[in-house]
Amino acid sequence: MASEKINRPTGFGMTAEVKKRMDSKYDDQAEQNARLWMEDVTGTLLCNPPDDIETAEQLNEWRYNNPLGRDGMCAALSDGRYLCMLMNTIYEGAIPKFNEILKEKDAFRKRENIEKFILAGIDKLNCKKLDLFQVVDLYEKTNPGQVINGIYAVSRKAADLHPDWPVLGPKESKYSPRIFSKEQLKEGLNFIPLQMGTNKCASQAGMTFGKQRFIID
Repeated sequence: MASEKINRPTGFGMTAEVKKRMDSKYDDQAEQNARLWMEDVTGTLLCNPPDDIETAEQLNEWRYNNPLGRDGMCAALSDGRYLCMLMNTIYEGAIPKFNEILKEKDAFRKRENIEKFILAGIDKLNCKKLDLFQVVDLYEKTNPGQVINGIYAVSRKAADLHPDWPVLGPKESKYSPRIFSKEQLKEGLNFIPLQMGTNKCASQAGMTFGKQRFIID
């Protein structure tokens, strides 16, 4: 029996407009950088190169000049296995067990792998939930741009654990509070900021508000 193909509605009105905006925000260069970073970190290609590639130079040229696109990137990551491998490379044992052997119809196990990656990013790397993505963003391709943003978020945390690794995007800034001495704090109590003004030489000379009006004025 032939496998059933699920055709989801394209969406109309507001749904179609939101999807169009999300698609327009997808950045091929950001995707390419994320893909190269993942491959450099794991030492494993995200997808198989064309059959006509024979040399290392040709392979690198193909990697650097051929973004997968929103559909290709989601397809390469949609079963979650590569993401789980990436997380375990960043943080050893972050995902002790995931579904490595999958069949085409194993939708639940694929989604489970993606969810394990997301939870490990939050629990082990201290990523913010909003910086990552949801399972449907990747598995159903509802928001591929957010998937790329999530990989960038994971890479920023990886940079803290592995300073010698390749860097993807700017490093995450950290709050560095200043330490003041007691003398400095006491001096600050006597300081009057300029925006507070001054009442020296103040008078009501020249003020007319509230003054009775006479004909001779």
